[in-house]
Amino acid sequence: MDIPFSSETSQILKDNGYPCEWPGHGLTEIEFECTLLTLLRILSRLDYFDYINVKTLWLSPVYQSPMVDFGYDVMNHTQIDPIFGTMADFEELLRKMHEKGQG
Repeated sequence: MDIPFSSETSQILKDNGYPCEWPGHGLTEIEFECTLLTLLRILSRLDYFDYINVKTLWLSPVYQSPMVDFGYDVMNHTQIDPIFGTMADFEELLRKMHEKGQG
């Protein structure tokens, strides 16, 4: 999977808390881990999303998964995968988004 990120995009990611360089040759496992947004990290950015008038967030699957297919191989539709957080984190994110008119 190639992701053609420019150096400008890479700097934007760094400025917003993403610690990795993206070389444009595809994501390695280490780079994937570095760019992972947990539910709490998303929650911490809701004010920014509100500021730029984002009304909806689309999440990749956050259900419990063996991560063979980047989370689309869901093995439990009732549990949040621990790499993303907990069900309580998800419920808090959903509640705060609704309070802000997002979601």
